[in-house]
Parts: sequence; structure tokens; C-alpha cells
Amino acid sequence: MDSFSLKNQKFVVVGGSGLLGRSVISSIYQAGGEVLNADLLKSDPASLANYLEFDAVSENSVANLFREIHGLGGVNGMVNCSYPRGSGYGTGPEELSFEQFCSTVNVHLGSYFLITREFAKYFAKAGGGSIVNLSSIYGIKAPRFDLYEGLEFSVPAEYVASKAGINQLTRYFAALYKKAGVRCNVVAPGGVVDNQPEVFLERYREYAGTKGMLDPGDIAGSVVFFLSGASQYITGQVLTIDEGWSL
Repeated sequence: MDSFSLKNQKFVVVGGSGLLGRSVISSIYQAGGEVLNADLLKSDPASLANYLEFDAVSENSVANLFREIHGLGGVNGMVNCSYPRGSGYGTGPEELSFEQFCSTVNVHLGSYFLITREFAKYFAKAGGGSIVNLSSIYGIKAPRFDLYEGLEFSVPAEYVASKAGINQLTRYFAALYKKAGVRCNVVAPGGVVDNQPEVFLERYREYAGTKGMLDPGDIAGSVVFFLSGASQYITGQVLTIDEGWSL
């Protein structure tokens, strides 16, 4: 079981102050690792993670992040939980303008390209490392629009396009850098509880197993697995965690 340990290893979690990011940081620490949280939002004061103010859509911020990594003596892996959004995000597809759609795809998918590329190059020079990108089941499966009938929210078209792009982009870099010992994988969660109305939770549960919407901690263990030596020969994979919701 030692292969699951992250003891004496260091990791960057991009977007570590968010709902999933906080849980990922906690799970990495439980596995023995150290974490640098790179996020625009400040860490919880009680967090054990080091914090660096970081803008996922800024090349200058990415360069500053690698200066920080150099000061730490290097890292062993990176998890990207960030969720950048463009103008008009969440507008219905009938009203969403072309410019608004491109705005979110640009910053969301574009930032994942930038961060994945730079960490892939870094790990290739370092002799190996693990990259884990967070995607979504809606990057794999078409939305179930019946879940949203009569509610004030739905699935944005730009969200679906970006998440699908992250899956394929990660496979791209996994193939490009596999000979350099760089592993690139995706965790694609199902729905995560975040103050959704009860009617939505009940509808969602009808498609799932026994639980329905998941808690952040239900996702984080799989991220730790991809960072650890237990997955040392796994790369280019998209792991869906949704309790059978997408079946």
C-alpha cells in the first residue's frame, strides 16, 4: 500500500480554494503530501497549504508560479481544479452570443491548455511527473435537460464544449510526453452537492445509484490515486466518477 502514499512529495493545486480544490488539498495532506494552492481566492486561514495568488488566464501569472515552484525545490504533480468563465456565462444557448460563447471557451479551455503545456514541459525536464485535470461528465455525455425543467439554471453550452475539450487536450499531452515519463489524466466528476434545490437533487438521484449528487470528498481520492505511484503506468485516461449516473 506504500504506492498510494504521497509522503515527501510536493504538489500544486490550481484552483485549490474552490469546492473541489479544498477537498483535493485535504486528501493530498492525508496521503502525506505538501501542497501549494495557486488561486485568485485566498486560502482558508486554517488550510495547511501554502498560498500563491494566481490567475489561471495570465501567462505572467503562470511564469510567476514556476518561479515559486523553483523556490520550493520542485514539485511532483499538478492538479487543475480551476473554473475560469467568460462574459455571459450561463446565458441560455438561444440568447448566448457568438462572442460570449467564445469568451468562456477561450479562458476555460485556453487556460487548461496553457497550464497543462507548461507543466508537461516542466515535468519532462524534471524526469517525470503527474498532471491531473478536472473535467465533468458533461464533457463525455450529452446533458439530461429534463433535470432542469422549470428551474432557473441549466447546463451552459460553453461549459460542455470546454469540458469535452479538456478531456481530449489531456490525451493529446499524454501522448506527446509519454516517453518523457509525464502522465496526464482526467477526473470527470458527476454532480457535486452545492446548494442546489431539492427538486433538482431528487431528479438527479433517479439516474444515479443509492446516493445521487456526490460530496467533494467522493472525488478527491481518485485525484490522489492519479498523483500516486499506484497509477504509475496510467496515462491519457478519463475517469468518470458519477455512481453510474451516466449509464
